[in-house]
Amino acid sequence: MKNISLIVMIIGINFISCEKEDNKTEKRIAIEEANQLITDWVFNEYNPNMNPSFSFDSIVELTNDEIYSKLGGQVFSARSMVPGLMNRWLFIKNKIVYDLHGFHYNQYAINSDAKNLFVTDLNNDNVYELCYTAYWGSSFVRSTVNCFYLSDENIPHGSGIDISINAHYYGCQFDLQKEKYQKLYLKYVNSSYSLKIGEIGFREENEMQVTVNLYEGIPQEILDILII
Repeated sequence: MKNISLIVMIIGINFISCEKEDNKTEKRIAIEEANQLITDWVFNEYNPNMNPSFSFDSIVELTNDEIYSKLGGQVFSARSMVPGLMNRWLFIKNKIVYDLHGFHYNQYAINSDAKNLFVTDLNNDNVYELCYTAYWGSSFVRSTVNCFYLSDENIPHGSGIDISINAHYYGCQFDLQKEKYQKLYLKYVNSSYSLKIGEIGFREENEMQVTVNLYEGIPQEILDILII
């Protein structure tokens, strides 16, 4: 009887071990593999008519441990002098490349870095989002706040909201600040001070929409820049 119990226990342990292994994401990929995957994405999806000699000047990983553990993938910045690919952020999971800029105009993350890249769960549904700032435009450069997530079927969802135009001309910028997973603040920052001016959230109608709930009593100099 003891032998039978032991065999059942061993089978059970092996089954649990295999199940956990099946649920694991693939190992983190190196820069070289990311470069190849993103280059393939450029030719297959971004621009099939791209010059065959095209290559990126550099690929920079922006992933931190939290992004990998909560979202199961990695974020890379692909840099090139080609318009639209100057500093394009992409999310790679299970060797599939997801564009982080295609869901809200054709953004590019100029002057952005990982300090404005946060994992959140703003609606507390145990589905984690990736929230970050980015920019789009030419003569008028708009600042945006964006949120991206993958559904259980690995279908990408994302949304962004414009918050300002040409803030850098006024010597300021808008940053994000996270408090746990359910709070994400919008901050106004200039050379003299920084100020929380609202909270980021999102609502689901037909699909996810990013929202900004501004606080009362915001100084007029900030209100003059905002376009929310």
